[in-house]
Amino acid sequence: MKVEQIFVTPEIAARWLATSTGNRNVSDRHVIRLARDMTTGAWQPDEGTPIRFDVRGCLCDGQHRLMALIRSHQSYVFTVETGIIEAAIRVMDTGRPRSVSDHLTMMGRTNTVVTAAALAIIYNYRQTGVLWRANGIANMPTCAELLKVLEECEYLIPEALTYVKSILSKFKGGAVWVAAYVVLAEINRDAAQRFFTSIETGELLRAGDPIYALRQYLERRNILSITLSAKIVKAWNYYRAGKTNVRDVQWQSAYEFPKPR
Repeated sequence: MKVEQIFVTPEIAARWLATSTGNRNVSDRHVIRLARDMTTGAWQPDEGTPIRFDVRGCLCDGQHRLMALIRSHQSYVFTVETGIIEAAIRVMDTGRPRSVSDHLTMMGRTNTVVTAAALAIIYNYRQTGVLWRANGIANMPTCAELLKVLEECEYLIPEALTYVKSILSKFKGGAVWVAAYVVLAEINRDAAQRFFTSIETGELLRAGDPIYALRQYLERRNILSITLSAKIVKAWNYYRAGKTNVRDVQWQSAYEFPKPR
């Protein structure tokens, strides 16, 4: 077996793909996501497995990466292994790739599952204005994209987990609360702290207060997460506007998602 570093252009990738035989079915969605990382510069080729060729010179591992390279019109240096024997080919791709939660654990983080889910919601909000997860696997963020979101709001994630800890013990919603805190704190950090504290304690609230109306909704059993997210934003907007006559924070999926102000 031979291992070397090769600068791979889209033209080289196309020639290599032409040698592919017996690889797994292509996932167009996966190719799109990889290409997005390559286009934005988030792609880290050394973190993945090498591009591999068998003893006949046929591509046996790396077709999605090579297709993404062509789609992105980018060129990267890849580790390339040649001369892979058949026994080794049979066990390729049997390991589970690292998730965002795995990366967060390796970074020494806690509450990694909730944090990873919150990052996905924040990412989609920044792309679409909707504070909820992306629709469709092709639109789902890559691991690199979520870690970039973490880097951008690094200072707010631990604070968000602290402020929503008691809320999560009382109400449903999980990662929605963490994502909402980050998004609202980016608008006004002090106001977000007061807003979430009032949601948690319920102190000094009375009918007509938008946070009181939100808490009334939260006490119901069946809560749809995207509806909860929209109602948090609506209550926030009423709160920021100083409204004192709010009977309900209404929102339905047929409505446009509210923009936090």
